[in-house]
Amino acid sequence: MSQRSTIDTRTFIFVGVALLVAMGHLLVMRGHVDVPGGPPPTWAMAVDLMLVLPAAWMLLQPHAWRRRWRGALAIAGVGFLLGRWLSPPEDAMWPWLGQLRWLGVAVLLAAELWLLSGVLRQLWRLRAVGDEERNVETGAAQALREVLGDGVAGRLMQLESRLWIYALMRRPAAMCWPGDRHFGVHRQHGNASNQLGFVILVAAEIPVMHLLVHLFCGATVAWVVTAISLYGWLFLWADYRATLWRPVSIDAEAVHLRYGLVFDIKLPRSAVLRAEAIDARMPCARKPGRLRAQGMGRANVLLKLRPGTLVLLPWGEQAVTEVALGIDDPQRFVDTLQAAPGGH
Repeated sequence: MSQRSTIDTRTFIFVGVALLVAMGHLLVMRGHVDVPGGPPPTWAMAVDLMLVLPAAWMLLQPHAWRRRWRGALAIAGVGFLLGRWLSPPEDAMWPWLGQLRWLGVAVLLAAELWLLSGVLRQLWRLRAVGDEERNVETGAAQALREVLGDGVAGRLMQLESRLWIYALMRRPAAMCWPGDRHFGVHRQHGNASNQLGFVILVAAEIPVMHLLVHLFCGATVAWVVTAISLYGWLFLWADYRATLWRPVSIDAEAVHLRYGLVFDIKLPRSAVLRAEAIDARMPCARKPGRLRAQGMGRANVLLKLRPGTLVLLPWGEQAVTEVALGIDDPQRFVDTLQAAPGGH
């Protein structure tokens, strides 16, 4: 049995045990099961749900605690909500435990500040480099890899860093991108122009939505919905600017697929079987194994990949057999890819 299968089996067993523990406390605390001496104290339920289960989750992979501590915190949070729901209204312990959430917020804030300080130190070192060679995105990504590694958490934080870099910085990245030949993606079929129009429409809609939600649902709900909408609008704005700045690049070893904020893929040249320009007037539909990177334009290049090729996305690996791209100059991209050393 492979290591991955073993881990999946352990996770399946853990989920089953956790459900049994939760169901047992539910039956006991609701009086469906008679316990000699009456229901057990609620602190025993707190230990099971908020300490034992999170610790068991960490012990499934004791050498990978950096990847699993967030899962342990999530399990403890769900355990707290379940315990507070099951505990009697007169029990004073669970409201007191609820105040500990501020400690959790403080810990998370401290972790974010520590992470941000590491990124800022890396960016400060970039100040010694000339503007023509400075690339804030690659510098921030390197700093995050040094702090968090290149796992799912590290890649998601790199995505988050790109959001803030392209949303707020006047000059986020110069031309020193990895790769020998660079190709824009913003002109194809009005990709960037369409994105900008959508950004303007969403910006105009937010105050109207805030007013309507405030009238019908109250001020608190309105501000929560508006805050989420503003974050979404910030993502759209950053995605538009990333479309203008981030190129798709080719060198002898790889195709560097940068597209908007989300895609930052290093695709080995050896994985590309064939590249062909396709008719952009024909829609490139979704299908299993096809990765589409076309923004708000249309795909005009199709890359055929070797079977079994895995592409590393922010949320994990994905098996891909085709990549559909929208490129400003598709024929030059295809010719360059075929003519590059190691091309097919």
